[in-house]
Amino acid sequence: MDTGFEVFGDVLADISSDCRDSDRYDRGLLKHVLKLRSLFQRGIFGDIEVGSQRHKNGMTPHLNRTVLDTAESIHRTTPLPRRLKLYGTLDMLRASTQGFEIRLGSGEKAPGVLVQGDVRQLQGLLGCPVTVYGTAVYRPSGRLLRIDANEIVPALEQDRFFTTIPRGTLPPGCSKRIIGGQAARGELAAIVGKWPGDETDEQIQEALRRLS
Repeated sequence: MDTGFEVFGDVLADISSDCRDSDRYDRGLLKHVLKLRSLFQRGIFGDIEVGSQRHKNGMTPHLNRTVLDTAESIHRTTPLPRRLKLYGTLDMLRASTQGFEIRLGSGEKAPGVLVQGDVRQLQGLLGCPVTVYGTAVYRPSGRLLRIDANEIVPALEQDRFFTTIPRGTLPPGCSKRIIGGQAARGELAAIVGKWPGDETDEQIQEALRRLS
């Protein structure tokens, strides 16, 4: 069984490598990691080595200002959670973690956690069409990390319209920073022209959708 040091070491290893598709953190966890910056601002530590059985032979994760700067960059560009209604087939339940998995019509699988109620009470719905109500939580890359579900119920015919995982919304101000960096490299010339410009937030979001 993993210890807290090993789990934290895995998180730091992914942050250090600027892994934007990691399944080890979301905006909430990154925010907690950033609170550790106070240790370095006060001059208490310069570098913290997080030892564990899994990370050996020079691969021991470190926590320092550089890692925290990377964590801040990842946090700043991670999509915000958003409310979700999703139709699919209940494909898996895991009582030990309140976990579940929904299989969509496209074959894509959407993992989640039931945050209200007991997931064992859903056993009768395994293999059946269901509708999930909850919050979509995203990876820094924009892909779905998990669904924090408040309710999973038998699907109705009209729920078949909700078969697509909605895209995450970038934090305020993040869109223009990303577009600005891409425009400096000439990647958006055909979409928004010269940067900076007078594009609205909606136009910027549309440009990002075309690139994804």
